[in-house]
Amino acid sequence: MVKLKKLKKVKLYSSLFGLLLSAGIVASCANPNQQTLQNLFRPGTTFGESRNNLSTQQITASALTQSAGFKTFLDNALAQVLRYWYDDNGDESIRKRIKTFTDAINQDYQNELQTRRDQFRNDYQVRFQTDVLDANGGSEASWKQNQLNSRILSDFNSLIFQESFLNYTDESNQVVSRPSKELLDVKNWSKIKFTNQTKDTPYTTKASAANNRQMFAEIQDVIFDQWVRQVNPNLVSRIVFTNQTPTIGFNKIFNKKLVATPTNSYEFQTFNPVSDNQLNNTPSSSYKQVIANNGLSQYVTTVTRKTDGDNRYLIDIPSRFSSDSGGKLLMSADEMYTTFDVAFTDAYVNQYLYDIRKDVNNIDSTLGAKIGAQIDLDNDNISKNFIRQKNNGDPDSAYTKLSYLTRPVNNENLIEDVSGNNFYSEYQKLQKTNGTPENVIYDFVRAKNKNGSQPYNDKFIVSRGKDGVHILGIDGGTYYLSSSGRNIEKQKEFLKFRSLYKSSGEAGKNDPHQEFNYDFSISSQLSPFFNKNSSVLLFTALSNALRQPNSYFNQPGFQRFRDEFTKLDQQISGLVNAFENWRFTTAISDTLTTIRTRLNERVAKYVTNEKDNKAANNGIAGRLPDVAAEDGSYPSQEIYQLLVLNDWKNNQFKQSNVLADDLSTKGTKKYIFEQVKNAQENLQKEAIKLANALNLQSDSVSSFSQNIILRSNTDRFYSLPINLAINSTIAAADTTNLVKNSFFTNSNDFKSFFDLTPTTNSVYGTFKPTPTISKNVTDLLPETIRTVYGQTLWQALNDKSSYGVPADITSFNQIIDRIFTTRKTTSDDTLNYNTLIYTIKWLLENNLKNFKAIMQSRIAIGRQALALWSVSSSADKKLDDTSNGSNNPLTQYAANPNYLWGSTVNWQNHKNAPSMADRGSDSKNPYQYTNLNNNTKRYGFEGVKLRGDTLNYSELRETLFDRYGSVKDDKNVATGALYPYGNSRQTVVEYVQNLSFLSELDGFIKFLASEAQIATNTITGRNLNDKKAQTIALLNDTTKVNDGLFNRFSGYIGQNRSDKLATLQAIRSPDQSKILPTFITQINYQDVNQLGQSSQWSANETSNNIYRLGLNLSEFLAIVVMQAMNADTQSNAITDLIRQNSNNQNNGTNGTVGVGDRRLLNALTTRWAHSQSRN
Repeated sequence: MVKLKKLKKVKLYSSLFGLLLSAGIVASCANPNQQTLQNLFRPGTTFGESRNNLSTQQITASALTQSAGFKTFLDNALAQVLRYWYDDNGDESIRKRIKTFTDAINQDYQNELQTRRDQFRNDYQVRFQTDVLDANGGSEASWKQNQLNSRILSDFNSLIFQESFLNYTDESNQVVSRPSKELLDVKNWSKIKFTNQTKDTPYTTKASAANNRQMFAEIQDVIFDQWVRQVNPNLVSRIVFTNQTPTIGFNKIFNKKLVATPTNSYEFQTFNPVSDNQLNNTPSSSYKQVIANNGLSQYVTTVTRKTDGDNRYLIDIPSRFSSDSGGKLLMSADEMYTTFDVAFTDAYVNQYLYDIRKDVNNIDSTLGAKIGAQIDLDNDNISKNFIRQKNNGDPDSAYTKLSYLTRPVNNENLIEDVSGNNFYSEYQKLQKTNGTPENVIYDFVRAKNKNGSQPYNDKFIVSRGKDGVHILGIDGGTYYLSSSGRNIEKQKEFLKFRSLYKSSGEAGKNDPHQEFNYDFSISSQLSPFFNKNSSVLLFTALSNALRQPNSYFNQPGFQRFRDEFTKLDQQISGLVNAFENWRFTTAISDTLTTIRTRLNERVAKYVTNEKDNKAANNGIAGRLPDVAAEDGSYPSQEIYQLLVLNDWKNNQFKQSNVLADDLSTKGTKKYIFEQVKNAQENLQKEAIKLANALNLQSDSVSSFSQNIILRSNTDRFYSLPINLAINSTIAAADTTNLVKNSFFTNSNDFKSFFDLTPTTNSVYGTFKPTPTISKNVTDLLPETIRTVYGQTLWQALNDKSSYGVPADITSFNQIIDRIFTTRKTTSDDTLNYNTLIYTIKWLLENNLKNFKAIMQSRIAIGRQALALWSVSSSADKKLDDTSNGSNNPLTQYAANPNYLWGSTVNWQNHKNAPSMADRGSDSKNPYQYTNLNNNTKRYGFEGVKLRGDTLNYSELRETLFDRYGSVKDDKNVATGALYPYGNSRQTVVEYVQNLSFLSELDGFIKFLASEAQIATNTITGRNLNDKKAQTIALLNDTTKVNDGLFNRFSGYIGQNRSDKLATLQAIRSPDQSKILPTFITQINYQDVNQLGQSSQWSANETSNNIYRLGLNLSEFLAIVVMQAMNADTQSNAITDLIRQNSNNQNNGTNGTVGVGDRRLLNALTTRWAHSQSRN
């Protein structure tokens, strides 16, 4: 009888929402305004057609693969299952919460309803449906269920960490309230558990509050496990000796003529010697004490503070030695590069990888940066550990040779003569002097072990940092790090020990100086970790419990909770696992990007200082020992993250044969890109699988609804979670782009021209000839797209060397390919690239019909237009194009234009070190090239330029447009000055003859005088006919108007014009330090009119062709691709694509797709979609 009453009560709760629906609707007898009803969108039975990615299954799968949709779905599914835990709970206060929630929700509903009634009067029912209910499943019941789900999940999550259940247990697994000596025995660390057990068994025989606490303890244990696996938290014991102002003064060490005011900093890092009568601790005196006696090994101890024997797992450096508070820092893989100085994090990673020694494939020497041979630390002088002669055998990447210090500025050296000061004498040796061995500077050092007295020195790394010199070691590393990698179970044991040891009050006990005290609490770490990914972690915990025979799911009061979650787990675990795999792999990929960014940012200012002739400001800064791989990644740092991913994925490296030594050479970018891609593809498969399994179809909920509301015919349980997931994503770009991209995949015209699948010859896809686009064109398009479009991706990088440093144009093109194939992409990128390719086709097809129309609108009669190539070069450079091209900046590859790739110091440790920077070459895009007919390239291509267009060098504007006619060749002819008006004398005369208005003629005469620089004093007439006659007479006078003025000019231009670079007088920059070698080819309206008039426009690709603006095919296609990147041009092309869709479907809707949902129509706009609503 009791069970029956409880069942009825549960049914009452679930029906409360439904009972009020009719009451709310019947409350008003007034009807909505007819206009309001007519304006309503009537949803269809489907979102749209599957060919447009709009089937119910496709929209659902899309929602489930997007973060917002997946989270919404899982949140609500979990909450609906958790309801049974509340209803059947042994704690009355928990059971009552549902009624409290529902009472509040019912009141909130009435308040919302009344608000709309007051605001919209007769239309309130319509607006309540469209504004409130539609977004929440479409009905009163679904709105209230959504509200209840939100409150249940929030409340349950808040209960998980209401108490900390980390406890020490005895042999019978019961909690020991105040462990003391037990914690000091390593064998007992496995007894530290997340538990609430106080009796023989962890659970009571009846439903109880105690059972709830034990459940939360077990959930905490799973969250802790995931935290350790995903974050790889390591406690670092560390101290710092902060930089000091030298007592002798900075100016005694650093030349004040070069650096007026050095400060305590990494760049001017100094310490003071220890005086005999020094009483107070200073950085130097503390350092001296730290390494005294048994050196660093003395801080590696057992839990009972013994410094000999086995089980020396703890590292504690007395805090009194640190210039700050000392203690421990928690290094978390996901946050440490943004939380700490990158040099400190780098040093920690190096020590971690050193402690492992070997990677998962047992390949020595590939993990971690090579910091140089271990040394005996100097007993007194901190700086001498870093500033010293290099060790034989140390790789160049381990240290920095401050080459800029050997090149005096204005005959001044940075380091003063401190040879007589023993404490600072090593500084002077950084700048090589005659007869003195040259010093280099190391940023990391590791002390040698000494048998017997100092066997653990190598458990520490000593590193330079912003604030001073750090000594750090990984606390517990000797317990859980070994040649086999990290032992996660042991790592968990150690972290639990450290946390419980601290909370027990043992840490720092009987220590008057608190020198072994520290701050670390597991519970304070788990809660924020859980909040970042709460539903997945909760699902994981519940799923694990299902597979444990003695878990809470098998206790009294948990039966319905278990049964409902079992069904949920069986249905969606594949999706949850796939999503979490994608999320975590993507997070690792993002962290790798952060690593590269932080490492590159660290040294960017040093390159800038060199570029600005302020290298002295770099002081004694050094580079970190991490070598950049071919792809610009830093494997010696990034392998740490990949090992975390490997551990989380259960040793994936072993299964996929990805060797760490291969990554150290080629880099990590391709590898992690493929990992993310594979995870994404698997997620897509699982989402489609679930969408199909749920058997979804539209459900009618209200005559006022404008949305498609779905119900699952497999299990109504999923109806609300799916509807809410779709609502959270249906207007997102990832959803609408699926529809937009379908226009391309459905276009036979597009597919007959392009296949996105990369080939061994081109990562940009395969281009196929069409009846009007020849093979000559399609063969050349990949290179053109790389040069024009691909280089814009490189230009967008903050650090241009972040994908590697090229040695020549071939390796530079490989970098562009690498960016295109391994950068993080979105659905927007796919849409943008499809749009670009279609626009290129649209411009090329039908013998350039559309390209011609655009060019005709741009280049009218009399408008100066030209194809332009321009670069910059040092003013003292001799220009010559008759030799091997080395003196022609327009055809010579720029090895390192104005520090673009860095400096010869090689701050980023690229394997291909940057060449000596060419200060004169500072082109904004030095590698934009077109091919010439002799297999050489002409760089600095800017496309077709007209008056008013932006130029890379504004200094050229006057020459190219304002006074073009005054720039003459060696025969005193301004070739092409009248070319904008025609390509012959007769054509220009005919132009004048056809003028109908005096204002037009006056404009032409003004052009002759100002831009063509032709004397017009013979034109004195006052009326149109007289002026025409006089103007024509002038044009026909070959003594005043040379034939060359009507010819196209194609050659070098500056203060003169020439077909030979050697005779060019190039334009100079305003400060006279640079010259601007420039090459142009004129284009006029007649050239445009001849575009594509012959099908041979694409023939003879290496020669100039009158049917393609007088250019070779490479030059012409570069202009076409540039035009294809224009937003207005793309818009016109897309209009044509959509119109083609209309022809394919023959549906009389101008090609837009029909959609049956208001949200989707609003998101797509009528540009792409039209209403396909029910009648």
